[in-house]
Amino acid sequence: MHGARPDEVEAKRAKILPGADPPASENEVAALLEAAGIGPPTRYFSSLFWGACLAPYRG
Repeated sequence: MHGARPDEVEAKRAKILPGADPPASENEVAALLEAAGIGPPTRYFSSLFWGACLAPYRG
């Protein structure tokens, strides 16, 4: 957003934020995976804002 006017920044944020709502907890992620037919996740990486897991497909 460097160099953009404040109104341009707000317009772009308004488009991005509705789709940028992460799950509230790890339990919510596990529930979403289970509903999709995927087994429980096993976390193998975590940092401040990012994490990764492996989960078996049960389809």
